Amino acid sequence: SVGLAAGFHNFVEQYAVYSVLTVPGSLPGGKLAAWISAWFGAPGPFSVLILLPLLFPTGRMVSARWRLVAWLALVVTVLFLALTALRPGPLENFMFLDNPLGVRALSALSGRSITESLLPLVPIVVTASALSWASLAVRYRRSDGNERAQLKWFLFAVSFAVLVFPL
Repeated sequence: SVGLAAGFHNFVEQYAVYSVLTVPGSLPGGKLAAWISAWFGAPGPFSVLILLPLLFPTGRMVSARWRLVAWLALVVTVLFLALTALRPGPLENFMFLDNPLGVRALSALSGRSITESLLPLVPIVVTASALSWASLAVRYRRSDGNERAQLKWFLFAVSFAVLVFPL
């Protein structure tokens, strides 16, 4: 799902670039595509940071009480998407286009960047992410055999990515 979302995001962004910048007016819905690309990139990082550790490797959570973490991730993602999609003023990735669905009640957000506007959500994201990664430790302690080996390989790949990504 993360790959499909990233592919869709890249498609609408390039569609908007072509129909709004490269050959203006050549394709219908260029401004709509620019608006979609301005907010649609959010679900991918939240899914990878929070949902992947919760569901790996079985596709189910360790127990029912971990659903709260998934709900936190869902609420934060929906809030992020709504605030980004309805924020008045210029679009973040197409600064010369105003948000066609900007809500005036959110005009206090229009003078700030998206990052500054969404700063209050950061503690919730960090908490949900830390809890989801803690679920891997719980899963590891309860596992044996194949599942434990899968978790070891997964954590090896994640630690390698964490070390290489900054470079």
